[in-house]
Amino acid sequence: MKSIRLGLLEALFCRASYAAAYCAVLGIVGLSLLACAQSVDEGALDGSVNLEIRYQGESRQVNLGELAPEPLGEDLLVPLSDAVASAWPELMPEDLLADFAAGDGFRPASRSNCVDLIPLAGTLLEQGFVHALTGNLSWDEALDFPGCLQMSDLASVFLSDADTQGRFLRFVLEEQVLDLDLSYQPTVDVEGQALVSLSAVVEASGISESPELYLYDFEGADGFRPTVDREEEALGLDLLAKGWIHPESGDLSWAADLDLDGDWSVGDCVAVHLLPMPQAYASVTVVHGADEVTVDLSQVASEVVDGEELVPLDSIVSVAGLVEDSSIFVYDFEGADGFRPTVDREAEALPFEALGSGWMHPVSRNLSWDASLSLSGWWSVGDTARIHLLDQ
Repeated sequence: MKSIRLGLLEALFCRASYAAAYCAVLGIVGLSLLACAQSVDEGALDGSVNLEIRYQGESRQVNLGELAPEPLGEDLLVPLSDAVASAWPELMPEDLLADFAAGDGFRPASRSNCVDLIPLAGTLLEQGFVHALTGNLSWDEALDFPGCLQMSDLASVFLSDADTQGRFLRFVLEEQVLDLDLSYQPTVDVEGQALVSLSAVVEASGISESPELYLYDFEGADGFRPTVDREEEALGLDLLAKGWIHPESGDLSWAADLDLDGDWSVGDCVAVHLLPMPQAYASVTVVHGADEVTVDLSQVASEVVDGEELVPLDSIVSVAGLVEDSSIFVYDFEGADGFRPTVDREAEALPFEALGSGWMHPVSRNLSWDASLSLSGWWSVGDTARIHLLDQ
């Protein structure tokens, strides 16, 4: 009986020991599988991006595949702060400013939406991420950065000291003044010099949504201006596409085929002045049946609506003098492309009373209406060529 009990105890002991050993093996295997699940497959990082980190003229390369990427979903993201620290471990984020360039040369500050964000504070780099395989740059959603900072194919990060001042170019439009740091604008090679396009900086400044409607003058640090001191005619935006500014000296240069007077090669340029372009007023034809009259919009009294000088539509019809009583007709409008709301959208023609709350731009001939009319968008005819009076 004693031997039977001992046998049972020995069997139980052996089973317990076997189970413990078995659990130990399972634990080791489980930890290994967990470790594998938490690490990135090294093969997935073949062809990972080499990112250039530049500081004070020195360039260092960082292979993003060698940094521990953070697996967010299916993305392999490397924090920008880690890439910078890998290349320049001696630098502190709070002492830095940062700019970026894509593989095709795109710089965020070349877009008006980003010009006030660049250079970026170095402390924000920990909220930016670069995909280890594509180089695509993304940011923490809380920053709400515009698309010009959500870059594809990030190639370079430019670091500078936070206490370093760049060269600024001032843009002046009436009472509006904006300063643009040339240090963060993309350059082009012009006869061996890295220069910044004048038309590009006008666009980057964002001082006007329609820069083509202005003429341009330039001011040197000594106050010299070609239009003021030499009575030169201001330049159109199309000429600025063949003009450049040196990002450090501020000297202007121009393409030889423009044959501009030497006065336009302003040295140490500090400001760009946008001047109103003399605009030729348009004309519009008022039509009733076979009769028509062309009205010069400069001859119709205008009024200021939401800051724009516009011509009332009822005044145009009255000046045309095509009929004795304008109020007995209904009205349709025809764009230069032939579009008519009553024909192309089967809309009902408008009563004369509505024209008292409608306006035409004297240059573009675009129509606009008071919001209280609640008109459909197709009544905002662009480049209106004809006003049709229709019998009711």
